[in-house]
Amino acid sequence: MQLVWHGTAEEYSDFLLAVGRNCACDPNGAGAQVPCGAHRLLRDQRTVNRLLFARRIVARLARGEHGHPGDRRPHLRAEDGEVQHA
Repeated sequence: MQLVWHGTAEEYSDFLLAVGRNCACDPNGAGAQVPCGAHRLLRDQRTVNRLLFARRIVARLARGEHGHPGDRRPHLRAEDGEVQHA
């Protein structure tokens, strides 16, 4: 089965650069003709789809985790009958 890229051309270029940076294939070709883990990704449609999803959602997750000062809820105080959150 041939891999289908569902992202943009820029995302595909970045993906191929990442595969190249993480390639562990024998550069001389003297080893076994088994592809490295990075190149095996090129055969796994589900994993590639998940990597693309993660790439696209990472900024949103980071904002949710760290937030911006205007995004934060006020701290609850114990004297208000609530548990204090740090």
